[in-house]
Amino acid sequence: MNFSTLGSAAEAIVFCYIGLCVFTYWSGGPDGQLQDDDYEWSPKFIMIMSAVVICGRIGGLSLAHLLFSCCTKEKDVNLRELSFIIYGGLIRGAIAFGLVLKIESGKDEDGTPYFRERGIVVTTTLAIVIMTTMFFGTFMPLV
Repeated sequence: MNFSTLGSAAEAIVFCYIGLCVFTYWSGGPDGQLQDDDYEWSPKFIMIMSAVVICGRIGGLSLAHLLFSCCTKEKDVNLRELSFIIYGGLIRGAIAFGLVLKIESGKDEDGTPYFRERGIVVTTTLAIVIMTTMFFGTFMPLV
């Protein structure tokens, strides 16, 4: 068994886990009512955060490239290579989802939660990971 096979197997396991998490964090029971331990989904927040991720990636890398270009005389990357770097970074992944799951969900001594909106942040991150992987990953061979 070579490393390519192990890498493909690990990637398949991660994508299966992310896909199954959609059903784990789906809100509402059979009657559609939220329970105390259910996670809310906010389509508006998902769209806003998707725009923030895309604009932030484009702006951040473009600014970093501009500043680096001002500090050196050597030509580093051309516009096509920079576009590929930006596009490749738009695919969010399992690391982002793993990090958001590390947000604590405990309560203080008086019973108030540390972070009440943890559920929305988890579901939004999950949605962004799935959407960017499906959309930007599908068109990666064309870039």
